[in-house]
Amino acid sequence: YSGNVFLERFGIDPVTLHMSFHSHIDESLIAPCEDLRRQIRSVKAEHVVLTHASRPWAEKVVKHLGLDDIFTPDRIVPME
Repeated sequence: YSGNVFLERFGIDPVTLHMSFHSHIDESLIAPCEDLRRQIRSVKAEHVVLTHASRPWAEKVVKHLGLDDIFTPDRIVPME
């Protein structure tokens, strides 16, 4: 609720705020897990990233984690 009051009071578009917020986060705060690739590959299923974040942020994190060959852009489903 308090977020809505802030957005309404200052006339900020929530989508614009959401999209710009992620551009200021440093993905290096997320430490890569050496075993993650093996664990993902061991599950015999189609894999996707389903995220509340923006597409650019999700793609940046996937690349940072070295998983961009598994989670190609068509395998990332953002909330946009």
